[in-house]
Amino acid sequence: MTDQSKKMGDFFGNNFGDNTVIQSENVQQSKVVNSGELDNAFNELATKISEIKDDQKREQAEFFAQQLKLATEKDDKITGKQMIKFLNGILGTASSLITIASVF
Repeated sequence: MTDQSKKMGDFFGNNFGDNTVIQSENVQQSKVVNSGELDNAFNELATKISEIKDDQKREQAEFFAQQLKLATEKDDKITGKQMIKFLNGILGTASSLITIASVF
């Protein structure tokens, strides 16, 4: 006999606000970022990178940004987190990086 007192059912199709945490057994949670919001973040990131005066740092940042874009498209969390770390080292804290990081 199994304990049914913990069973809640599915939450598919519901929309909760940011930072909502459902605690239970066997829970899978994900945050969906609007693709327009993500596109805007990548545009802001490209603008910030273009403002880098040092050619070598700018080229590195452009490469990391390209890799980050690919990682978001492939849902590659390991590469995405690495690219965010590298870009954060070059750019410092940027709102566009925070938005993109929320995907991972």
